[in-house]
Amino acid sequence: MSSSMDAAIDQLLTQTRIHVRVTPHTKKTRITKIDGNTLHLDVAAPPEDGKANKEIERYLTRITGKKATITLGKTGKDKTVKLD
Repeated sequence: MSSSMDAAIDQLLTQTRIHVRVTPHTKKTRITKIDGNTLHLDVAAPPEDGKANKEIERYLTRITGKKATITLGKTGKDKTVKLD
């Protein structure tokens, strides 16, 4: 990632709630871009039985050091995640 994208991600992840747009069932879980206040995330889990949601929470918890919990959008591609 570029340093400007790293800075944008760092800024976004300081918030207590973030908007995430998800592309499930990809090769690797990773941040692909920042679009305004939305974090675009590829998720290496299928969108079934809550597997993708668990992967999103696990990944965001790991990279932020804060507990990530999906609060809105559990069945859609657009989600709101709370960071505690």
